[in-house]
Amino acid sequence: MRAEVEQVAASPANDAAPAVAIVVLKFGSSVLRTPDDLASVATEIYRHAREGRKVVAVVSAFAGESDRLIAEA
Repeated sequence: MRAEVEQVAASPANDAAPAVAIVVLKFGSSVLRTPDDLASVATEIYRHAREGRKVVAVVSAFAGESDRLIAEA
C-alpha cells in the first residue's frame, strides 16, 4: 500500500498531558482503484490509530471517478 504520510507532534493544551502524534494519510486513485481497495485503506488507517496516533485521512475518489463526474456535469 502506498500512501503519502506526514507526521507532526501536536502540542497539548494542558502542559501536563503528553504530546500526541498526528499523522496525515493521503490515499489517491493509485491506491483506491475500486471499492475492493477500501479494506486495505481502512487497515492502514487503523494501524496508525492502534499505535496511538491521531489520524487525518484524505481520500480521493476512485480511479476515473472524477473524470466521469466531470463528463456527466
